[in-house]
Amino acid sequence: MMVGILCLLLLLLIASAQSENITVSELKKVVKLERELLHNLRIYAHELENRLRHINGAITEYGEHIQQLDGHPDLYMSNPLFAFRIITHMRQHWPAWQLYMTQPPGSDQLEMQQRLISLLPTRDAHKQAAQSLQSLFKFYNFAPANFLLENNKHLRLSSLDCYHMGRELYEQQKYHEAVDWLAAAAANYSPTTLHDKLLGVSLGRIHEMQLKVFKKLNMRVEALGVLSRALELQPENKLLLSQLYQLEQQEPVHPLPASAAPPSELQKQCRGNNKQNSYLVCELNDALTPFLQLAPLRLEEAWDEPYVIIYKNGIYEREIGHMKDAFEHCPPSARLRTIAGVKGCTISDRYSVITTLLTDRIVDMTGLNLHRNQMFLFEYGPREPFQLQDLHQSIDVNVESIEATAILFLNDMALGGAITIAHQEMAVFPRRGDALILQNEEDFQYTVCPNVVGNRLVLIKFLMANE
Repeated sequence: MMVGILCLLLLLLIASAQSENITVSELKKVVKLERELLHNLRIYAHELENRLRHINGAITEYGEHIQQLDGHPDLYMSNPLFAFRIITHMRQHWPAWQLYMTQPPGSDQLEMQQRLISLLPTRDAHKQAAQSLQSLFKFYNFAPANFLLENNKHLRLSSLDCYHMGRELYEQQKYHEAVDWLAAAAANYSPTTLHDKLLGVSLGRIHEMQLKVFKKLNMRVEALGVLSRALELQPENKLLLSQLYQLEQQEPVHPLPASAAPPSELQKQCRGNNKQNSYLVCELNDALTPFLQLAPLRLEEAWDEPYVIIYKNGIYEREIGHMKDAFEHCPPSARLRTIAGVKGCTISDRYSVITTLLTDRIVDMTGLNLHRNQMFLFEYGPREPFQLQDLHQSIDVNVESIEATAILFLNDMALGGAITIAHQEMAVFPRRGDALILQNEEDFQYTVCPNVVGNRLVLIKFLMANE
């Protein structure tokens, strides 16, 4: 049961990458339930340990009596006192032990487990989580085999997770999608712990699910291969032998083709399939202000029209920590209601010495004036792509008066999270500490690609042209 809960939790947590229906508050409830189940199981284990301790103590005590008897049989066997004690022990103790052995251990925990099980996420939640996960993998063209537990520390999917994903897709009649998940589950199946073997899925069951999928797709050759592997595990299984005979007698038919929809332009961009233009420059900027002459910043051109540049180390580690702390302690009056899945906070340029320094540095980077005497902190988690213009409108920013947008990145994204321009072969993958300067033009739409894991935290500042 615990393995099933963990698999479901993993799917639910990753599912937020594409679904706005599974909210953070709902996920918190699921995680809280997981903690309660784990706590209840821990108490149950303690009850079992206490019971084993009592039993082992009795075994030691009674064993010592037998050893004394074996060492001096004449002394004990001819002693009426010993005869009375052993018979009393037999008549009184062992019936009590029989009653003790028949009482279920941890009865309170069993009752609690039953109540907690009634609170497990619904079948619809599991279905929705699988759909969202599949959508994310399809968007980035991820292969399930590349996200097994031993291969990737960020998106931890075990072979049993892949099995549950494939089974869910099968029930949704998405047979072609289920093939890759089940193949990854079978190829990497290796239960290593006792609870994996006790509560997990056997390799034979994975093969059975593969066989069902191949039959639905009329993939006769693949089905025969799976049956052969399954029979190696269970050579006397009459059901498998019968299915093998039926498949061998069937006439070959054409497999059902998979839909071959090409990836969209946005998908190509977010995957980072674009070639870097050779004419874009990478240099030290020391020309705009006296500050840059003393401390030049590394400038990398990402696109020329509209003009997009990246300043490496545009914000320093001490400043990043300060801005993160400001976001965590954002007062209710400064919190922003923006587009779904995004949390915001507005901060004055003069909030602190560090925000003043950052404001001046952004002006130095761009040579532009400030639009307002405020900056914005935004955090967005895994979700569908969204456009920066939508974010601007949600905070009542007059885009027409904006010449450029400066985005300072306060953390890294392990996977995903690129910034692209619609209908242009441009995608940038900013790192922690980078400052991205975007030229604002109405004809160009800047898009934020989905995160795969983690939340992105950014600092945004709007600027306008010098008059």
